[in-house]
Amino acid sequence: MKLSKALEMFVNEKRSEGVVDATVLHYYRDIGYFIEFVLDKDIELLDHSDIVEYRLHLLNKVKNDNHNFKKAGGELSKATINSYLRTLRTFLNYLYEYELIKKFKIKLLKEPKRVIDILEDHEIEDIMKMPEKGWVQQRNKLMIFMMLDSGLRRQEILHLKLNNVDLINDLIRVKDSKGAKDRNVPLGKFTKRLFMKYIRSRPFHDENVFITIHRLPMTESSMKMVLQRLKEKNGLKKFNAHFFRHTFATKFLINQIELTGVADLLQLSLILGHESTKTTRIYLHLANQYLIKTHRYGILSNVDRKSKTKF
Repeated sequence: MKLSKALEMFVNEKRSEGVVDATVLHYYRDIGYFIEFVLDKDIELLDHSDIVEYRLHLLNKVKNDNHNFKKAGGELSKATINSYLRTLRTFLNYLYEYELIKKFKIKLLKEPKRVIDILEDHEIEDIMKMPEKGWVQQRNKLMIFMMLDSGLRRQEILHLKLNNVDLINDLIRVKDSKGAKDRNVPLGKFTKRLFMKYIRSRPFHDENVFITIHRLPMTESSMKMVLQRLKEKNGLKKFNAHFFRHTFATKFLINQIELTGVADLLQLSLILGHESTKTTRIYLHLANQYLIKTHRYGILSNVDRKSKTKF
């Protein structure tokens, strides 16, 4: 049996388990990279050396070499490579469970621990001042603040329907998200104003919130292209969906810590749609690192301010 045929079996089983279309596309894309690399060989001929060589291939792969609207250059991050390897491991484990292949052990790369940057307040203010002269500019700005002010994922924005936005209760009702779960997220005042202005300005009605000038639903590629152009136009270092969602989550906890002294991981976990607070805990680490970086915690700061000794 060819690997491509085995992939179809795997995807059909995942569909029967209720996996959403976005996850199916993720499987096709990530596992497809591996199948293409090994020239769609028979699963019986699959060997551990194929996985080792594939991992080396990813380590040497040029970043964004398959995006015609992004500049190529640089290497894939270890986090990205591990994402590909985890998806491949899920696929191969499925084949092993049905006794179609032998057991393969896939080792992940050791990722460096680093503080992830988030948008500073003045940078958020600059984005808030972005022009809203036409419905397309309003659409682009609204996409950003759906992530930055409500923490939505990219796919959740692309699949958002008009009837999912509750203007009375200031909520966004996310349907069939990651893990096939529904949830409510807050709709902030600034984002609500943008939404109302954009919907009134659109030249045509459509059940999808985000549409193109050709009256088609926005796609992942078109959204990435919009963000890339805005990034270049505004001279920003980072301007993508993950960055905005990271900023939302981190700022959410920072505000809680500064106002109450306590971070509510459960509340943030529910808003972000995480399976457990274990996934959300990374944002507590980021919030604490940010507070350490931006606040003075010297133990002598409050000692005898009248003292002439300079610290």
